[in-house]
Amino acid sequence: MNSMNQTELPPFDLDRLDRTYPSRQHADDLEDRPRERLSERPFGVTVIAVLNFVGAALLALVFAASLSTGSANGVAIVAALAGTAIAVGLWKLKKWAYWLAVAGYGLKVLGCLLILAAGASAGVAILQIVYGAACLIYLLRPGVRAAFD
Repeated sequence: MNSMNQTELPPFDLDRLDRTYPSRQHADDLEDRPRERLSERPFGVTVIAVLNFVGAALLALVFAASLSTGSANGVAIVAALAGTAIAVGLWKLKKWAYWLAVAGYGLKVLGCLLILAAGASAGVAILQIVYGAACLIYLLRPGVRAAFD
């Protein structure tokens, strides 16, 4: 065997560790408590967050284009900022972002249904209904909801 595999480690001094890190005693007390489950972001939430961010970026581009033509629409930039905030909140598993996303997708579905009822063209509205309903159904699943607690 070579000498690299036989290298000895210095002795570990627990007394020094207690003096250096006083929170170690607190950590010992926590070992008796049940461990809390660390939430990991479900893959579907990651997809929804990324799609929200992409949608917000597209709305920002629409706003920028409308500035160049002189027909700026403030709704586009407000929606882009809201979409970005929700995307970041979903990415970080924030409860407020969960509820805003649920409300937003619910309003999206309702609004598109009203557009269809008013007799508008069905193509984009149907796609928006399917997308919004799929996101809403996914977000309302108990396992997904639990990730935001």
